[in-house]
Amino acid sequence: FNALVFGLVCHDRGGMTLAEAVAEVEDMKAAALQYAAKMEWSANIGLYFHVFGHCSVNSMHMHILDLDCTGPTFKRLAYKNCPVDSVLKVLREELAADDCSVMLKQVTDSAHAAALAAQVATRAVDFVMGNCNSLGPAA
Repeated sequence: FNALVFGLVCHDRGGMTLAEAVAEVEDMKAAALQYAAKMEWSANIGLYFHVFGHCSVNSMHMHILDLDCTGPTFKRLAYKNCPVDSVLKVLREELAADDCSVMLKQVTDSAHAAALAAQVATRAVDFVMGNCNSLGPAA
């Protein structure tokens, strides 16, 4: 229910991956915008999550507001509203960073393997050259 931890609970513990979290929030956004359009609300729609510490309902839900029809409570409680686009931005940044971390690890592992292979090749050349030198000068 807490947008701050989407994609952070391990998949084997019932959570979802960052990619799945992005897809879920994108689906929620699309459904909310479709609902607002079908209800003939204005095009000025606000989509918000209330994150833990600022929520009174501990279940996953998104607030859908027609921003052309807000009352006084909207301004008074605006500090609770975390825009869905901000949640998506952060999730996408985390997903990209995660992809970069995986790629960086793969490059690092490949570079390490190449360095080890170069060391082995150098030792093999040294061994062969050492044996050739011990046989005496070439005829």
